[in-house]
Amino acid sequence: MKEYCKKRKIRNQEKLHKFLHWIYAQECRRSGILDYFGEKHREANPICCDICGMDAEKMADVWPEVKVDRPIPFHLEKGIGLYLTKEGKWQ
Repeated sequence: MKEYCKKRKIRNQEKLHKFLHWIYAQECRRSGILDYFGEKHREANPICCDICGMDAEKMADVWPEVKVDRPIPFHLEKGIGLYLTKEGKWQ
């Protein structure tokens, strides 16, 4: 049972590291998601992702019913902190 738990923990850490790489990468996020699910990014899309130039103004042009008064701040470091122990080690 200990061996199973150890392997599962390692697998989960690998998945987390892949996710963090996806967050920090300067490549198309849509391509990354499609690749994860074994699909290919077929054509460029003008409203693709934040890396490819998607922003609130473009989103409002496509979906006028969506109201965005201001950007929602996201602090990546705070989010990552949820995965760290008190000692600063990965959980």
